[in-house]
Amino acid sequence: KQWYQRRVRARSDGSLLIWDMRSSAFPLATFAGHASAIWEVQFEKERSDNLYTCSEDGQLLLWNGAALSGVGGVLGGGGKVSPWLTPEISHQKMDVFNLLGSDNKLSINSFDVLRGRVICGGERQTLFCSESSDE
Repeated sequence: KQWYQRRVRARSDGSLLIWDMRSSAFPLATFAGHASAIWEVQFEKERSDNLYTCSEDGQLLLWNGAALSGVGGVLGGGGKVSPWLTPEISHQKMDVFNLLGSDNKLSINSFDVLRGRVICGGERQTLFCSESSDE
């Protein structure tokens, strides 16, 4: 069972690192998406190909791992093959969508995802609701 040996780490420069905990000398892959510190990272429970991040830069990003599905992968939770768990991930192009658009400049501090619906909160007591449409 290798699925638990991979980790996602958010960095203060806005990038994501995918780590293989069995050989932690270097990250398996690095993805850039945010312009500043990432506050939260969460896989969608119902669609584990989707990874969401929110940041100080005002973006709520959906990282669509479904585009990586053709590369194969390691069995994840529930016996499903996850493209996030393949060594070839570093050579793939990631589809990333900003769910709040480019107008928001307020930091997004936290969010929750349920069946493609996202609710998030930010500075100045702002509250946003969004629905991903990657089905």
